[in-house]
Amino acid sequence: MVDTGDLPAEFRDQVATTGADWLAALEHEAQRRLARGETGILDALSRQFERALITKALERTAGRRIEAANLLGMGRNTITRKIAELGIEDDEPAKPEES
Repeated sequence: MVDTGDLPAEFRDQVATTGADWLAALEHEAQRRLARGETGILDALSRQFERALITKALERTAGRRIEAANLLGMGRNTITRKIAELGIEDDEPAKPEES
């Protein structure tokens, strides 16, 4: 039987955060980036966090932006601006045109 202790250190770290709560995973990621000497960590992680929240809210509301904005506690204009800033629309597959 293989245990997490049998894995190389880089894989043990990934396994340890998989089942952890999101805050512990965030702390682990911040620590990892700080240890590598990265800069701009707050901006990068904030963008990823916002992108994940908005994407999931849009999935939950079947793409209805006003409803997604309400779930997230932001206004319609704010979610529209953030969708554009984060390039979320670029990730969506193109819808087939109707003839």
